[in-house]
Amino acid sequence: MRLKSQIACVANARAYLGLGMLYRQSRAFDESIQILTAGIEIFPKAEQLHLCLAVSYMNVGNYQKALSFLIKLQHLKEGIYCIAKCCQALYDVQKAKLYLKKYKAL
Repeated sequence: MRLKSQIACVANARAYLGLGMLYRQSRAFDESIQILTAGIEIFPKAEQLHLCLAVSYMNVGNYQKALSFLIKLQHLKEGIYCIAKCCQALYDVQKAKLYLKKYKAL
């Protein structure tokens, strides 16, 4: 794809994030996961890439994989909210309540 090759030339975390979000919004979740994973390989400290990737995994129902990224983002309000949603989806009601309480306290 032409956009992917353009991103490879720019090598900017925001470019990977933007393309990953576009794929996710168009419900091309596998492509979103692929481009965001590539972005994280180059920019491992880019928290928004991790958050967007986690949401893409949530969109395909892979809540355990999403949690593996979200657990590092507990200091972000969005991260806490997504953790709560993953816990709900995994029927861990106690953890879901705990994280929703943390989310509301912020």
